Amino acid sequence: RRSGKKSPTPEDSLELQFCALCEFESHLAQVHAGPSEPVAPSTFVHGFIDHVAPWFRLGVQEDSHEFLRLLIDAMQKSCSQSRNQDDAESDEEYPFKLFRGTIESNVCCESCEASSSKIDPIEDIGLEVT
Repeated sequence: RRSGKKSPTPEDSLELQFCALCEFESHLAQVHAGPSEPVAPSTFVHGFIDHVAPWFRLGVQEDSHEFLRLLIDAMQKSCSQSRNQDDAESDEEYPFKLFRGTIESNVCCESCEASSSKIDPIEDIGLEVT
């Protein structure tokens, strides 16, 4: 399902049959629709497990960091596919640019005192919690 788009045909790939961005948007719309009974994200969860993370299991505790990374990647893929863009262009889209950054590594040789600096893209930083 895609918001504002025709329904996918059987010839479409699996990625086009599940739109993480659309499912997440639909779930948030249900949650914020007003006072009502609790909302279960079953359509989103089943679609996510079936199409994004088939190794995840219902009722089993999973890694929240891995879930967030997979969710952001799936939503970015859905967004770029719906706009027919390549990954380089969609990297600059909001909200995905909120999860991107750079890290600079500096190395200095103690014997010759030569230094090297490299800037690499990152999506997250692991921090030790003590």
